[in-house]
Amino acid sequence: RYQTADTTTTIVKTSREWAYDNPALGTIEHVKTESLLSALENLKLIQVVAEEVVDKAAHGFDAPFMVITVWDPKGNLVDRLRCGAEAPGSCRYATSQSSGLLAEIDLDQLADITATFKDLQVK
Repeated sequence: RYQTADTTTTIVKTSREWAYDNPALGTIEHVKTESLLSALENLKLIQVVAEEVVDKAAHGFDAPFMVITVWDPKGNLVDRLRCGAEAPGSCRYATSQSSGLLAEIDLDQLADITATFKDLQVK
């Protein structure tokens, strides 16, 4: 699931392909799904700022810029990445449920993920 202030998009793996959880959104192109999965797998933190997030509001996690949530096929939470306020140096603060670290993530990587999510639908 990809969430921003103005959109929520959930894709699920069916027996043979990826699809929107809301069929009214249309069909997803397989090649574009592979691009999205690759972008998510290659997402890199620029640096760790702190071992934990002490003040969520100070880093924008009370109203995150973007949240990406991944569940396994049985519906169990695998991880949740939250991207908050802009940080110095073309970054945003980020934290994941699995690590709890306060880190910085590159704005260009986030822009690529946003563009890929918006481009999933077969035109």
